[in-house]
Amino acid sequence: MHMRKNLLAVLVAGFLGMPALAGAQAPAASEEGLARGLMLSHEGRMIFSPCRERSYVEVEDVSPGGVVTSALKKLGLSADKPLYAELFGEADNGTLRTKGINFAHVQARCGAPLPGTGPWRAVGRNPAWSMITAEDKLRLHVEGHPAAEVSFTENLDDPAVTRLEVEGGQWELRQQVCFHPDNRLLSGWAITGEFRGKALNGCAWKP
Repeated sequence: MHMRKNLLAVLVAGFLGMPALAGAQAPAASEEGLARGLMLSHEGRMIFSPCRERSYVEVEDVSPGGVVTSALKKLGLSADKPLYAELFGEADNGTLRTKGINFAHVQARCGAPLPGTGPWRAVGRNPAWSMITAEDKLRLHVEGHPAAEVSFTENLDDPAVTRLEVEGGQWELRQQVCFHPDNRLLSGWAITGEFRGKALNGCAWKP
């Protein structure tokens, strides 16, 4: 608890002691409009500090039904609990208008991007499993089994559903908020697939 209070004090002092982004500067946004950074709730406002930038913006949730705010609060965002978050949106005059979530985690720190990663990562439970794509390969590790690697092609015909076609089947990624309590994370896609005749379910995001 003492360490958490110290972290909170550092974040509040850092966030509110730094200049807000001015004009239409996008906070560490990728070509897809994805901003990565730390989130903090302060006096009823959501504050976002981009990774590797000494600046902050206030977050305006323009997602349908305020799903971004609801999801982050469910994960634990509060005045005394900052999070790491990756948000889709755009910045304008010191405000990040977010329309969706890619990924969020209770660990409030920015990590280095994984080299050689393809368009998707995913994790699931019962049994525990993880998946990562690299180039045209889908690599799957299911607890108690050796890692498996297969070729895949990505089907993007439906804006809300992505299908990863593999030999003898497919993985379906549906755009919706997904919670993974074991890993204490949330993501913007729910994923379903199959391994040796057993259905696998989990959460997926763009690395």
